[in-house]
Amino acid sequence: SAMRSLLLGSSGFADARGGDVEFFGKLVVSQQDMMMDKFEEANFQESDVILPAGSDAHFFVIMEGEVAVVSEAMVAQAGSSALHLKEYAREVLGPGTTYGGKAMLENTMANE
Repeated sequence: SAMRSLLLGSSGFADARGGDVEFFGKLVVSQQDMMMDKFEEANFQESDVILPAGSDAHFFVIMEGEVAVVSEAMVAQAGSSALHLKEYAREVLGPGTTYGGKAMLENTMANE
């Protein structure tokens, strides 16, 4: 699958929160299959909240478009404009980047 190829062909493919997804290549095929079975494709609109603060850890792979990583305080400052959210973002993720791998491995909650 495209997702498996992205994760396996990703030497040095860094998670936005400092984690590293090289672990995927170290898994045996059956473990990779189990992980791949858990992935779900999701589509979002501008200004959708994908992962509210305090949520259980999730692992995201951005396949297309951009995702702004913002805190709830930043959302309040920016108002309702998606353009303004991007200006207040801690970081902006694009295709081929991941988010949440470290939190997922450490079984922690989303904090932003």
